[in-house]
Amino acid sequence: MTRRRTVVVAIACMLVGFALTRVRTSGSAHLESVREWPRVTGRVLAADVVGVNRMSFRLGGAPPHAASIQYEYVVHETTYVDDRHASRDARLTERRAREIVDAHPPGRLVPVAHHPLQPWESILATDHHAPSMPASILGYMIGVTGFMMLLGLLKGFRT
Repeated sequence: MTRRRTVVVAIACMLVGFALTRVRTSGSAHLESVREWPRVTGRVLAADVVGVNRMSFRLGGAPPHAASIQYEYVVHETTYVDDRHASRDARLTERRAREIVDAHPPGRLVPVAHHPLQPWESILATDHHAPSMPASILGYMIGVTGFMMLLGLLKGFRT
């Protein structure tokens, strides 16, 4: 591989690594702020497994699914209805989506965290899990690989 191409690959690795790490870190920061929101008890209205855009699945794999959970909750004598939960936008296997839906039958009481100033913004409090670490670790590894490639090139220029 020529030096120019190596530099381009190294910089691309560092940028991709930074982007992966940044996306995962910002997701963690948002979930941290949600953990501070007040909680109320809500009630599941409906839950179902839904298919996700068929163009978003990898070749040879099954089309992704998501768990759709609609719930209601009351804040200051006002009833709100929402469907936000951490796995709502996830591309899950049908089996995993079904497990989430089965755990939230209509009528079940659920903890709901809501924004203190905008109570119509909420999320199921049971879904407060940190974003997956593999993407962050992969981002760091790709970034370090790019940095090491550049370091190797610089060392090569001195000899």
